Amino acid sequence: MRNINRYPDQTKSYESGSNEELVSRLMSPQPRVIGIEGGPCGGKSTLTERVVSEAEQRGVPVYVLPEVATKHILRLAENGLSIAELAVNDREGYLAFQAAVLGDINERIIAAKQQFAGTDTLIISDRLSNRPYITPEEYVGLCHQLGYDTEEVMHGYVDKVIYLPSVSKVAPDLYEQFQLSNKVRYESLAEAQATCDRTLASVASHPELHIIADGYDFEAKMRRALNHVFSGDNEFEAKWFPASEAELIEFIEAKGANGEVLNTVDMVQTYHRLAGGTTYRLRSGTGSDGQEFYHFALKQHQEFGNKELRRIISEEEHWALSQELCVGHLFKRRYVIVDNWQIWHFDHLLARDGSSSWVVEAEVSDPAELSSLTHPIQLEDASDFKTEAYALGNVA
Repeated sequence: MRNINRYPDQTKSYESGSNEELVSRLMSPQPRVIGIEGGPCGGKSTLTERVVSEAEQRGVPVYVLPEVATKHILRLAENGLSIAELAVNDREGYLAFQAAVLGDINERIIAAKQQFAGTDTLIISDRLSNRPYITPEEYVGLCHQLGYDTEEVMHGYVDKVIYLPSVSKVAPDLYEQFQLSNKVRYESLAEAQATCDRTLASVASHPELHIIADGYDFEAKMRRALNHVFSGDNEFEAKWFPASEAELIEFIEAKGANGEVLNTVDMVQTYHRLAGGTTYRLRSGTGSDGQEFYHFALKQHQEFGNKELRRIISEEEHWALSQELCVGHLFKRRYVIVDNWQIWHFDHLLARDGSSSWVVEAEVSDPAELSSLTHPIQLEDASDFKTEAYALGNVA
């Protein structure tokens, strides 16, 4: 991990209160970008429509970015061209098409966040990249051509990703019916399933990824997705300890061997206190894709779950905020695994004295969902475990 110190220097003194203005700015209203991704016929367009309707009822300002891929595909069709034929017969033309799509997506996300700066507008992006539709080498080449790092926009501008698996994966027999009613759907069942897998891989490294899948119950899928969109930063986490660390490690290794570990994140988490008493959390980390991220958060404990005001910050802002008095810290390696379409976090916490602990987390949109979770391994309740308390107790 570049430029990240696992444990801050407790002997160095810093001038307290020097970041009051920066913290105040981070606490002020800011737009949130919600990326809606998924495989073919996963419900992205429907969810976007539901978000707009729900936002109007709640009085929440919302701005929906156009689904640019469909726009470009229909434009090709108007000129008598087929995206499928381009992909096979004219790779250069196909990549020119994909460059236009990717540049359009990135520019619109960045411009929208700048346009609504200083407001609490909810910005919805129905697509974050076209990475699943080209080879990894082609994607890197297009990013360089457009002047972006490969994950720069997703990690630097997108606050949360809602992933909706394709109906081709969760209900294959229904896919053909959807294909007939959707004119821009040209993939076969196998192609749609492969696209779904590639799309999930394209967003797997995002630290705020949520997968919503409910098999044949589409309405339940939409309700859960809306909960995540409008929960703001009020999400429900349940924690467990593994009944057997050996079983946990064996499970992770097996998932890794099968390519089912979505992301492995090395993360530094520190808590800092301003002179006025405000305590905030900083996170910095690097995922499997090598992209670094920096986050700021203020946490409030509630009866169910934790309410957090979260902000994406720059490396420079992270460095400045880290100079305040450090009252707690920890290093953890997080394994992000999907089991039965549920995201699980397997966190290996490392203390300064060399000791370690394993904590397993599952995040749901409503506490009622916890009763229906199927645990991937034997787990013991750890609801009393607080990561913050662990970090605060890890100060030299």
